[in-house]
Amino acid sequence: MTTGYEWLLQGNFFQAMVQPYIDIMGVEMFYLLLLGLMVTITYIKTRNPGIVGLLVMLTGSVIIPFIPKETQLYFFGIVIVGFATALYSVMK
Repeated sequence: MTTGYEWLLQGNFFQAMVQPYIDIMGVEMFYLLLLGLMVTITYIKTRNPGIVGLLVMLTGSVIIPFIPKETQLYFFGIVIVGFATALYSVMK
């Protein structure tokens, strides 16, 4: 396991910043927490479910390569929910 300081020496600043949180809660829960906070703040600001759905779909598809193979299915589900929300908002 690589510590945050070792990531910092390698030049991976983002990984060095998030490593303590990933060590505590795991990589899946960390990215799920970030996604949830982003969705909540965006919906409070815009009150538009279409934008939130698009944001969930795009962000979920970007996060998928960074999580372990065992939990990628859940994030594919998040992408599908985002697509359905955006589609519902457009068709409504």
